[in-house]
Amino acid sequence: MFRTLILGLFFALLHVTWTAPAAMAQDGLWGKFSAAGRQALEKRDFPAAEKQFAAALKEAERHGPETARVATTLFSQAELLGAQGKYAAAEPLVRRVLAIRQKALQADHPDIAQSLNNLGALYTVQGRHADAVRYIEAASVIREKVFGPEHESVGQAHYNLGVLYQIQGRLDKAEPYYRSALEIRQEALGPMHPLVADTLENYAVLLMMTGRMGDAARLGQRAREIRAQSK
Repeated sequence: MFRTLILGLFFALLHVTWTAPAAMAQDGLWGKFSAAGRQALEKRDFPAAEKQFAAALKEAERHGPETARVATTLFSQAELLGAQGKYAAAEPLVRRVLAIRQKALQADHPDIAQSLNNLGALYTVQGRHADAVRYIEAASVIREKVFGPEHESVGQAHYNLGVLYQIQGRLDKAEPYYRSALEIRQEALGPMHPLVADTLENYAVLLMMTGRMGDAARLGQRAREIRAQSK
């Protein structure tokens, strides 16, 4: 069960809203290489993606080693490594992205929160849960400051922290985060959203682990109703 939670958390944390490949292709050689790499990655053609991202990085670094394009390309390379299960190799790339952003942006910029989240994802799948919690909590603080305590990005962070504490067996720490994530997501996304179902399901597992079978059954039933409606 926890292996599924870990992998689901990893891909949720790494999610980034990318510029569409067609739009990127209009942005000179860097854009064309980047777009081709994204398309290859989506097709899981890893050798082709690696080649295109390497070309994109070389083009991006022509304008300096710490530009936004360099950071974007490094993260693409990290995502490619992550898709192949090469998490340790991806870590220094994600760290470099964070360093570039911390130098260029204000400390509470959402892109810094995203990079902190991404490091948390890598630590999660490597079993470094204490490190993962530290980075995801830092990302959550930034997001709450920038977007407010009821924003879905804060709900996502709280859900992630609930999962991490549950994996560690720290159920007393996990439950408040699940409760907060459920409240935020129901309000921000609506009570029948699939992410609400995700939260209900994991919260139900926690309740089962603490012997509250009736409450667990109630949340599980709500999750099933959401799943049934979305089919």
